[in-house]
Amino acid sequence: MGVQVIPLRLLTPYESKLFTLDLLTSMNPNDQLNMKNRLKLVVELTFNPFREENNTSPLISDVDGNISLKRDVPDGGGMLLVSVESAEDVEGKRHTNPYVVVLFRGEKMENKVIRKAQDPRWNEEFQFVVDEAPMDEKIQTRSE
Repeated sequence: MGVQVIPLRLLTPYESKLFTLDLLTSMNPNDQLNMKNRLKLVVELTFNPFREENNTSPLISDVDGNISLKRDVPDGGGMLLVSVESAEDVEGKRHTNPYVVVLFRGEKMENKVIRKAQDPRWNEEFQFVVDEAPMDEKIQTRSE
């Protein structure tokens, strides 16, 4: 039904980010079929770096005593959490049995099929263990 790519540089460590994606027919920007609305997919992404033993807090304080969340990207690995929440306006007249495929670094995960649904709700989470921060990577979501 459609495909979309999310650049992971949009993520801030330890913070969840909600994306509402308009799925496209193909990744070719000149494809005329991309003009037609396929469906809207709602996903939430979070990158949780593994904590270093000598510094276990994601918080920092400045000279004035103000506390804030670290914004730097850790060198080490962590856990990338992808939560497939829902979809809206699934294309199809009668037989819509949507499911979502998440592709990251060659690993493929699928959620369950929801039969005869045009606005399915999955609320399923996938976890990817990464050995280094995935900030220059992309994750691909696809609905079929």
